[in-house]
Amino acid sequence: MDNNYNTPLQPSASLQTAARCGLLTGIAAAIAIAATFYSFGRPLMLVIAVAGYVGVPVILWRALSSVMGQTDGEASFAHLWRTGTLTMAAGGLVLAILAFVFLKWIDPGFLAGLIEHINRIYTELGTAEATEKLAELNRVIRENGIPTAAGVALQMFVSTVLSGTIAAIIMAALLRARAGRYRNTPPAFH
Repeated sequence: MDNNYNTPLQPSASLQTAARCGLLTGIAAAIAIAATFYSFGRPLMLVIAVAGYVGVPVILWRALSSVMGQTDGEASFAHLWRTGTLTMAAGGLVLAILAFVFLKWIDPGFLAGLIEHINRIYTELGTAEATEKLAELNRVIRENGIPTAAGVALQMFVSTVLSGTIAAIIMAALLRARAGRYRNTPPAFH
């Protein structure tokens, strides 16, 4: 039997898993968000977006399952939580960099165009609720301006890490409850 599966997971192996899976997570999240923004009038883009949104937790689950396999089911809750949080931090960093590059250099007018599109949709709706939301949106933009590329990237990073940490807590608890299933099991991402 391979000794890698019978020894406690070394921190460097946990970091490698987090980096590898974080890259995949960041790309999946970027695809999902881009597909969502470009889905207006394009139903296929919504299918791509859903696939990306589903892919993120699947990748995280596989990463944590890999840790359980590497430790022969002995990874602690804290170890799994840390690996999940690091995975999502790496994914959030990838997502933030991609968002920043896109908004800063590839399509700097994207956010202004998106706001204009939202204004047009709410105006066409013509309901009291739409008018109220449109007034609120315009007030926020008047007071704060259009978000910057760096601001959007930072917000994406923070929200990815926060939601990923919560998901990692839940997944770590589920995996620890099923720890016996990982005895003598090769890891998923090795």
